[in-house]
Amino acid sequence: MPRPIRVLVVNDYGELGGAEVVANQSVEGLRDTGVEASLFTGDGAGVRRSPVGYLDSRPARRLLRAALEKHRPNVVHLHNFYHLLSPGILATLARYKREGRGPIAVVATAHDAHLVCPNPSLLRYTRGHPEVIDTNRHPLVSNTELFTRVWDRRGPLVSAARSLQHLVNYRVLARHRTLDAIFAPSRWYANLLARVGPEVRFVPNPVDTGPRAAPPPADPVSADTRNDRFTLLFVGRVEPDKGLALFIERASRTGFRLDVVGTGSDLERCKRIAVEQGVEAVFYGRLSHTETKHRIAQTDALVLPSVWPENAPLVLFEAVAAGTPVIAGNLGGIPEIIEEFRAGWCFDPTDTESVCSAIDAARREHDRGPDASQQERIALTAAETSRLLADRSTKAHAITLVERYNEILDAAAPD
Repeated sequence: MPRPIRVLVVNDYGELGGAEVVANQSVEGLRDTGVEASLFTGDGAGVRRSPVGYLDSRPARRLLRAALEKHRPNVVHLHNFYHLLSPGILATLARYKREGRGPIAVVATAHDAHLVCPNPSLLRYTRGHPEVIDTNRHPLVSNTELFTRVWDRRGPLVSAARSLQHLVNYRVLARHRTLDAIFAPSRWYANLLARVGPEVRFVPNPVDTGPRAAPPPADPVSADTRNDRFTLLFVGRVEPDKGLALFIERASRTGFRLDVVGTGSDLERCKRIAVEQGVEAVFYGRLSHTETKHRIAQTDALVLPSVWPENAPLVLFEAVAAGTPVIAGNLGGIPEIIEEFRAGWCFDPTDTESVCSAIDAARREHDRGPDASQQERIALTAAETSRLLADRSTKAHAITLVERYNEILDAAAPD
């Protein structure tokens, strides 16, 4: 008789970015497969950020404990938990496991490198300039480097808080050992996180594989230019690690229109650089998910110029599902996805020639038009893309999760 599974999905926030989309889709998919699944979020439970709570939040521990008592899960699936809930909740989960109320699995989907680096984006800063750390080193960051390097662009104090959180929770208390398994949405991150200790599995994130988005509503700001200029679209946080400002500087000579959907601390700098470099750019701010998908479906190419090793950005898959080509930085898990789906071109974000070559390749592909033969085009056929995306659907993701949960629970069960 199949074991009943009760899952509590845990995340810092209910709605914010990619991790939140994945957490919510996981709950939806699990419920659709008949699994009892609940969502616990720090903001939904009323947790507030504080300097001490960043290290180990007692309120978050207490509220999570109440949720555990209410739902009595035999699987706890963590997503992001270090912003608001704090790694201290791992101690609460360790105690929950020790209480011996049957086999219990605690797993985590790693959306970034938080478990192995004080900066989850694998960046350090020298005079405010971001640098990707050498990911071939072991350990990635020595104990000395924890407090002699700057790990946050906001300055030494925030950097020290990151370092202290990492040191206490993972190097001194080894709280990550509470995890029975880590799920990595890209093979690159699976290899990186293999050094943590718990078993690491490649488990792709769920992807919305619904029908292609309809055309967006009329845009009076850009109606006169939308059809006569090669247009690139950026979607995401407008922050320095997303590389948009650097991309505008390096790509300006190629001549294109740039649409930007999103906000962030680097927005004004990007606007200024676009004016200085003579790049026609329209900044739309934050749009609804539906409107964003419309724009992805209608643009000539999506650009992902991140200067940090991203994992498996959902916006990339939204472009794939819409049939929109992608040009993206060649770091982290992005190149493997571009290659698997034949979705576009990668470039070195720090090299002007590489950036411009990728844009030129995308423009040539666009200029071939829809009547070009498949042999002339880099993209997969629509049928091939649909088959690949079906393996990453919300339903397929949920089925994979249940299989992994059962494997862990079977291993934990007494003989």
